[in-house]
Amino acid sequence: MAGLFVAGGGLAVLALVLPHPAAVDQCAIAGLPTAALAVGGLMFLVKSLGRAAQQLLPLFGTALITAGLYFGGTSPGAIASFYLWVVLYSAYFLSRGEGAAQLVAVGLAYAGLLAVADEDNASDFMTWVVTVGSLAVAWILVRKLKERVDVLIGRLSEAARTDFLTGLLNRRGFSERLGSELSRAHRSGQPIGLLIGDLDHFKAINDCLGHQAGDLVLQRVASLLSEGKRSGDTVARIGGEEFAVILPDSDSAGTHASAERLRRRIQLAFSEQEVPLTISLGAATFPKEGSDTESLARAADAALYAAKELGRDRVLASEPGQAELFPRPAPAVTSAQPHAAPMAPELPAFPKSPPVKRLSRTPRSFRDS
Repeated sequence: MAGLFVAGGGLAVLALVLPHPAAVDQCAIAGLPTAALAVGGLMFLVKSLGRAAQQLLPLFGTALITAGLYFGGTSPGAIASFYLWVVLYSAYFLSRGEGAAQLVAVGLAYAGLLAVADEDNASDFMTWVVTVGSLAVAWILVRKLKERVDVLIGRLSEAARTDFLTGLLNRRGFSERLGSELSRAHRSGQPIGLLIGDLDHFKAINDCLGHQAGDLVLQRVASLLSEGKRSGDTVARIGGEEFAVILPDSDSAGTHASAERLRRRIQLAFSEQEVPLTISLGAATFPKEGSDTESLARAADAALYAAKELGRDRVLASEPGQAELFPRPAPAVTSAQPHAAPMAPELPAFPKSPPVKRLSRTPRSFRDS
């Protein structure tokens, strides 16, 4: 909008400098570019405008254009296309109702201008219909384009936060959702539970049954987690075979109960398969084990790795000193690629964090893969 005011003021100055009709009221019209340039410069300095200013400034622009046409000494129909600037801005940057109101204001202003002009009334009416009708068509086209762009941006944004294989949130979506829930929890004082789970011996499925079977298993696990969670919980796939669950308004006991229910759900679903599958889960709660996204995820990840070290297929809660007892090994780097990072890290290498309180396990024995 600032650019439109500056451009309009610049054109008005140019019109005064160049040869112009003798009927131009130079004294009256000289103030118009000054006002336009002043408003445009002020908008560049302010940077951010309130909603009321965004609605009032197009009206002010309509008034300046109308005054310029009136004092310009030319036929009102000759340069009425300046109204198009207001219409295009309103169609794209304002809401549907606000933009329609700006279009009505332009139509009324132009009708008033034609009414005071010393021209044929029938011709004035035809000029008004053609001009305002053209502006309305332009408004509709730009509005439709804006709505399609918004839909496309929404789809792209959703795709950037969604895991294509399972339909769950991916790591990016998970981080944003966890940050949002933590912000809400800071305001309300309610606890939040976080589970990070990793499928046990998942590599054996890929090795024995193939990667297509592995993909089907991941989709099945995603469905089991989604169906087994509470209605307000969020499930995400944050790594190859690693999943996370955000549990708003859930204390340590509630988080453990949910984790155990999900663990048993997966264990029972795959117990009769050719390659049985289980999941290990690490649990942490806000604010006890972490007050922000990084510390809470670090605590849950440390509990997960401890669950793996203690035999898998269990739920463990985070406790102080856990990371020291069960340190997660650093990713291996080959000599051929001394600076290469792992292609798909499952979680960032969190600093040391929360031994472990063993909450549940099954009496099963497991084969190392």
